[in-house]
Amino acid sequence: EFKKNRLSQKDAEKQISSTKENSEYDKTYLDLIQKLRETVEQNDYDIIGLRLLVKYEISIEQFVDAHIAQKKLLDQLGDDAKSEDYSDYAQILINAAKGYISPEAEISLKKALTLDQKNRKARYFIGLLMVQINRPDLALNIWNKMLTDKKNDDIWSSRIRIRIVDVERRAGLRND
Repeated sequence: EFKKNRLSQKDAEKQISSTKENSEYDKTYLDLIQKLRETVEQNDYDIIGLRLLVKYEISIEQFVDAHIAQKKLLDQLGDDAKSEDYSDYAQILINAAKGYISPEAEISLKKALTLDQKNRKARYFIGLLMVQINRPDLALNIWNKMLTDKKNDDIWSSRIRIRIVDVERRAGLRND
């Protein structure tokens, strides 16, 4: 039921006040980003320009604009899109929805995993999705495997360690 009744990306974004003021950023910087937007559009959304645009939209926390640009990038890349391109897209969608993993983000995560089963970002977010749909047991399976299959410490292992005790409680494995 939790999974069936999830909000779409668009509806999740509507619930969030996404009219964040950019007044905290230098006007010259914002003007440069606007010029980049125009240039990318004039150049038929070339791949290098789109990658730069995504980066700068994220830098000013314009996640909706960033995911629109990342989607255009995926369209331009077509079959050349890599697992990371899809997991990046999902992460931007998740950021735009303030941590909520929409069905659209889930589709992108699954595509990332189809291309590379070892994509740690995609695996982490699929685990987080399992928590969100009230399946902490499945999240634990995913995350425990991630903690044991990687010798090097990375950001995803750190994020798992921060959340895992709470997820274990939700799964009924801890009562402390």
